[in-house]
Amino acid sequence: MSELSPDSNFLIAHVLDPVYQDEFRSWPRHITLMPWFDTAYPDSLTTILQNLAHTTRQIEVQIGEWDMFGPDHDVPVQRVEPNRALNHLHSNLLGVVQEHGSIHSVKFTGSNYKPHITRQSMQTYEKGDLLIIDDFCLIESSRGRKDREHKLKTIVGRFALQS
Repeated sequence: MSELSPDSNFLIAHVLDPVYQDEFRSWPRHITLMPWFDTAYPDSLTTILQNLAHTTRQIEVQIGEWDMFGPDHDVPVQRVEPNRALNHLHSNLLGVVQEHGSIHSVKFTGSNYKPHITRQSMQTYEKGDLLIIDDFCLIESSRGRKDREHKLKTIVGRFALQS
């Protein structure tokens, strides 16, 4: 893992589609586990995330209904059915990030966390499909919210969960 920049934004997600050389501009399908945040200590954060992954078992999740998210309710998503283990992982990640950084918006964290897969392509899942969350990725993007969707994003750490 290369040295990470404290001048970056970070996000933690389970990435569902292959990513060429761990870099992308358009999002692959993913389940966000922790929204965008900053940290002054990104390298020590990776050690903490590795330790968390080593103590967390893989999580089976079930795909739920289609829904519309976003401020204008115009972003199609597939919900992930409520899952205690997934919520526990989110809570653990939230604690780590709050201790070592600053979340850009806590609006959809904690009890307001609603796991989902944003439709990024024509590939979708069927309601009732089962997925295994077997890892999570630390994703880095250059600072600045403006036009973040088109900025290069890099998977800077992959953390395997226990089987």
